[in-house]
Order: sequence, then structure tokens, then C-alpha cells
Amino acid sequence: MHFRSPSLKALRTFESVVRLRSLTAAADELHVSTGAISHQIRVLEEQLGFHLFERSAAGLVPTIAAIELAEQVREGLNLISGGVRRFRLGGAPNSLTIGCDVTFGVSWLGPRMARFLDVHPEIEVGMDLVDPGPDPTWRTVDVTIHFGYGRFPKYESVRLTSESLSPVCAPNYVLGASAVGVIRSPADLLRGRLLHVPWLEPDTIFGTLTWHSWFARAGVETQGVKLSGLQLSHTTNALQLAIAGKGAALASPCLTADAIASGALVRPFDVCLELPRHYYLVCSESIADLPKVVAFRDWLLAETAPFRSS
Repeated sequence: MHFRSPSLKALRTFESVVRLRSLTAAADELHVSTGAISHQIRVLEEQLGFHLFERSAAGLVPTIAAIELAEQVREGLNLISGGVRRFRLGGAPNSLTIGCDVTFGVSWLGPRMARFLDVHPEIEVGMDLVDPGPDPTWRTVDVTIHFGYGRFPKYESVRLTSESLSPVCAPNYVLGASAVGVIRSPADLLRGRLLHVPWLEPDTIFGTLTWHSWFARAGVETQGVKLSGLQLSHTTNALQLAIAGKGAALASPCLTADAIASGALVRPFDVCLELPRHYYLVCSESIADLPKVVAFRDWLLAETAPFRSS
């Protein structure tokens, strides 16, 4: 009996649904309708001759067999992607596309890219600034600068920074109209505006590091106290407001290096809150040894050396 291999399109759709656990999320990722996703799943199940999902009121739940198959499909897709990337890079030796989260790209990498271009004018660089989520490899880029925990199975990665948080504010920032509003101790910050970003808030997938955490490290009891302030989407937004004297933000030495060097920001206290996540350079093992990738990695490691502990 001849077995007809499933289409690559159906397998890719199936892997996306299992990984994201959502037809809608898979449709968004693949830029198709949910109806098209459902159709591909039905076609794949017909070709394989068994069900891959349990249908319930809660939606599609992958079977154990489906989860195992999705892992194998993911490995195959990664091999194909790596091969295509290596072929594309080999065929276009002057092109390097860098994926990077918004905050790092705007606050740190962007202002320094001119240095890399000065050293390697032969390399044409493209930058894709968007928050990639927990998977650093989902975008069609050559290398990714990813904020994570350093666990990237089957990918080449190097740690760039050692991240910690401490308050920053404008040098002339005061907590009120009088001299009494000047910051003299960590507790004084409670009388001003605190700038919050989502990944520092409780009940998120990234943990529970908040202003409460920093105050505890500084010896100031704030448990049970509702901290006032402004909620923002990115650390970049918080730093912009801090520079304008509109509040105090929690940020790392890496992201604030340029603003502190220029005098736009100061760190009123040296109390630091260590983070479990850091910035990493991640790429497929299949392209890690290409000259342009090596050149960018070596330059990036040298530039980030002041922000990386041993």
C-alpha cells in the first residue's frame, strides 16, 4: 500500500496549532483565516487516518500522539529553515537580518549599529524590532537578540548581558514643588510617580518582579500598599518619561547606559534587583559559523562586555 506524505502546508499548520494551542493564534501567525486552519487540520487527519485533536467545548486539545508528532515536525521545519537561511546567506554574503525586541533595539542596539557598519561596511544590515515572545526563532531573521532564560535547545546562543534593575530618574526630578520633595532615601520614591511596565507586574508569565520587589530589597516595607503611578507598555516608554522628569523607572544598566552617560538620567540609589532573564544572541546552528554571523557576534560581545558579569 502506497502512503502519500502529508503536505508541508498541512504539517506547518498542525505544528502551529499544537504549539500555540489555539486556532485563532495559529491563523494570526500564518496570516490565514481560522477556517483555512481547520481545513488543513481535517485534511491532515484524513491523510494520516486518525484524529490528532480531541474536540471539546474548550476547543481543540492535542492527543499525546499529536504532541509527539508536532515535536518531530518542528524539528523538520527547523532543519528546512536553517538550510534555507544558510543557502540565502551564502548566496547573499552581504546581507544580515537581525531580530530584536523593541526595548533593546531602541535603547541600546540602534544607537550603536553605526559602529558595526563602520567596522564592516561590506555587510548590509536589516533590523526587525518586535517583541518575539518566548520563542526567539519564530521570525524569518538570521540572528535574534532575545530576552530570556538562556534555554534554546538546538540553537547556538551566547549571553550578552547580566540584567538587574534599579531606579533611574532625571537629575532634576523632585517629588513636589518644594525642597522637601528632593529624593534622599528609597522610601522617598513612594511620594512620587512610579513608572510601571507589564513584565514587572505580578501574575504574568514572566514572574513577579515589581516595584514592591525593589523596595523590599532596599529595606522599605510596601506589602499591602497600593503603589501609584503610570502603567506603560515598554521600558522604553518609561525611560522617555523618566528623562522628561515625569517619574522614576526601574531599568538595567545596559538599557540606561547612554542616558546616564549624557546626564539625562541618574541612579539615585545603588540597590539592585537581580533578574533571572538576560539578553542572548541566538541563531540556528547551521549558520553560526558563517563569517558575517561571526563578525556580528564578536562585535556584539565586545560592545556588551561592560554589561556582562563572568
